[in-house]
Amino acid sequence: MSQAKSPLRRLQGVIQDGQLAAAVRRREYGTALSTASVALETHGVAIQQLEDLVRIAGAVASHIDEHSKADLRRKLGELSSYGRALTGEVTTETLENSRRQLRRVRELVDDVSTPLQRGWERRVEAEFTTLAQLGKALEAMNAEVELGARMRNIARLGLNLGEQFPASVEALTTLTTCIEQRDEALGELSKPDSRIDEFLLKVANGVATLLDLDLPTLDWLHKKDAAGAFAVRVSISRGR
Repeated sequence: MSQAKSPLRRLQGVIQDGQLAAAVRRREYGTALSTASVALETHGVAIQQLEDLVRIAGAVASHIDEHSKADLRRKLGELSSYGRALTGEVTTETLENSRRQLRRVRELVDDVSTPLQRGWERRVEAEFTTLAQLGKALEAMNAEVELGARMRNIARLGLNLGEQFPASVEALTTLTTCIEQRDEALGELSKPDSRIDEFLLKVANGVATLLDLDLPTLDWLHKKDAAGAFAVRVSISRGR
């Protein structure tokens, strides 16, 4: 009957057949995996936020100044490199590095968020501020009151989108819908090459005078029975 191996002999066997090295690797991998898990829980929300930011980047690009654009390109390039690293081959080393990488991703997402938010707000204002002013002028002059109210309602819905950042898929859909409704409303107001829009904007801002009236605009005012309202506004303005 053979005697049981001594502890020393068993240890020698484990070392020689690679079991010990494999156990150490499993432990190191497990520790690294735990580190990556904690990092993902702490900083992983940045990944979802980055997806949201990428979704709206194209919609706001023309409303970001050139200096901010250059900075954005650099930081988005850095984010891209981290993305490749985080989605590459999973090893103990990559897992151990994930905490540092995710922390940097979090910082970069915060950095790119600011100019994109400013761009989003500017885009929304550019699309709907004029519409709101035109609607206000129409209502004030008692001309096309229903159209004026509709313009202001469309503008209100559109301008409210500026507060929704990062913009959701639904917000982008609403933006498109409001722009279509805006264009339709503007088409009802005047013909191409008309100065009626320009005149009404001056009325809304309280700076319209008789010098701003051309014959087509004056004819439009008479047709809408609004010439009297404009005359009153001019006399009040001059009396101040």
